[in-house]
Amino acid sequence: MKAKDLSTPKSKVISVYSDTSVESALKIMLKSHFTMIPVLERESDRYIYSLSTSDILARFAETEDIESVKKETISSIAIGRLIVPCRMDTEVEILTDLVVNQNYVPLVDEDGKFVGLVTRKAVINYLVDRLDECKGE
Repeated sequence: MKAKDLSTPKSKVISVYSDTSVESALKIMLKSHFTMIPVLERESDRYIYSLSTSDILARFAETEDIESVKKETISSIAIGRLIVPCRMDTEVEILTDLVVNQNYVPLVDEDGKFVGLVTRKAVINYLVDRLDECKGE
């Protein structure tokens, strides 16, 4: 099975562009209840990295001028954790190694364009189904 078979399409994924303000990104994250979201390049829709609320909090902790930080773009935020993307044709077995340490795996096409993601939940459900199949044999 391939990553694309377990994916949530981009149209259903909450993401932000790298030129989004810190304040706007934080509002999006709070409204969605996600603690990490993909960051894309506006012109190409390429996946760049994933931004976490911890990254934003760390930036706020670096300064006393919170208002100026809120106006910065998220591209000015240092990322504390690299979330590794995969291509759509990646085998699910490779995804299992990634979701041990990531809540999701961003999926990109051959040009690096963001096309969706695979959640840890989707991989776990797939593995449970496979286990049930094996038990039934």
